[in-house]
Amino acid sequence: MSSKSIARRLILPAALLVSLAASASARADAIKPADLEENRQSCLAACAQAGNDGARCQSYCDCSVKAMGEQVTQEEYNAGKVALANNKQPPQATVDTLTAIAKSCKAQLK
Repeated sequence: MSSKSIARRLILPAALLVSLAASASARADAIKPADLEENRQSCLAACAQAGNDGARCQSYCDCSVKAMGEQVTQEEYNAGKVALANNKQPPQATVDTLTAIAKSCKAQLK
């Protein structure tokens, strides 16, 4: 799969980015509020660019960022961000988590 295909497939999940510990002890380092806000802004821009309504984008991105804050560690976020910056795919577990978040919040776009 090409880098462009990966980027297109992951645009909203990547905008959310940018993943996943099963235990509470591994969740010690929550994503920093500034990183969550950066993600929210990226999500809003990507959502609007995809032609979605502003209010729906707001709901979708709020849902997504909230879920990221609950399900993704700072370490996972940083690793995903570095991978994307280097035109590489983030770890599959991160992709799976972000995809699940995007799917769970997708109803907000309707």
